[in-house]
Formats: sequence, structure tokens, C-alpha cells
Amino acid sequence: MKTEKISTYLYAFVVGPYEEISYEGPNKNNYVPLKLYAWKSFMKYIKGENAKIFFELTTAGMDYYAEFFGIKYPFWKYD
Repeated sequence: MKTEKISTYLYAFVVGPYEEISYEGPNKNNYVPLKLYAWKSFMKYIKGENAKIFFELTTAGMDYYAEFFGIKYPFWKYD
């Protein structure tokens, strides 16, 4: 399977007892599923309204840059 080109500084390798929160709501110019990862012990601070704020800010930023540069986010997901 061929993957999209990506800069070498745009990745992370993380190991630990993490949980994820997924978001698949649309943003204005682009649709990609988003995921947020955090330690299980931190999830009580992140779930609910805080996760909603994170996803809203992230999708708003993606929309802004898609309009500004005229290029949609080029990858199939955002973690």
C-alpha cells in the first residue's frame, strides 16, 4: 500500500496505557476522522466538553487553512 508523503518531523511514537476519543463530525471544507489520545488517568479531565472544544478548535483550524491556502488537509485521518 502506498502512503502519502509526510515530513519526517510530523509523527510521534507513543507507548502507554492510552485511551482514545473519536470524532467523525464534518468540518466546513474537509472531512477527516479525528482522534484524541490521553492516558487513562487523564480521561476524566478530557472527556465531554473538553474533548468537544478540542475537536471544534481543530476542525475550525483545518477549515481556516483549507480556505487560506486553497488546499484541503491531505491525509485521511488526524490523530
